[in-house]
Amino acid sequence: MSKNQHYVSQFYLRAWSNDGNKIFTAHDDKVEQKSIRSVASSDYFYKIEGMNNKTRDFLLEQIRTLPPFHMKGW
Repeated sequence: MSKNQHYVSQFYLRAWSNDGNKIFTAHDDKVEQKSIRSVASSDYFYKIEGMNNKTRDFLLEQIRTLPPFHMKGW
């Protein structure tokens, strides 16, 4: 079963609705009315994916190239 998670709050989207359930959307030169539940959401949007070794090695190399961090001036 999928978990639909909004990256824009349904509460915020309702402010743009005439009836509290649907809003107008524009995509690819097409305007249509869609339910608030189906807009600005994605299945498992907040799911944390594991990091592969290539990405880990890249990030570690980037960290090694950073200048020393000092709290002075913060």
